[in-house]
Amino acid sequence: MEYAAGSFFRNLMLFLLLPLFTRQMVPQEYALYANLLIFTSFASLVYLLGIQQAMLSYYNYRKTPEYRYSLISSSFLLLSFTGLLFSMLIIYSRNQLAHLILKNSSYGYLFYYLAAILYLDSFFGIFSSI
Repeated sequence: MEYAAGSFFRNLMLFLLLPLFTRQMVPQEYALYANLLIFTSFASLVYLLGIQQAMLSYYNYRKTPEYRYSLISSSFLLLSFTGLLFSMLIIYSRNQLAHLILKNSSYGYLFYYLAAILYLDSFFGIFSSI
């Protein structure tokens, strides 16, 4: 129950904000938001590399501070390098992704923000699993 609470409340907030989104956005903007949200949810799986589940399984494997420190530091180093690599790939191919996902390459600037959000969200996933 404790592990699912963070995901549950995040999804609940999105559900509660849905009337605000649909009322304030025109249908085209809401469609862009929905497509970017779907892309973000799939890309976050790639960013985390399953480390969040491994952290849940192995954090309490040994109760020594040295073990926990090495587990956390190696996870953060791995996420730092791979997240930076994935973010650079998203930024490099932003116009192609915008054309593929949003059907208009003029929205390529949104992928700068998306790359930063995904990079920082991967660290939040590790913090929340600890």
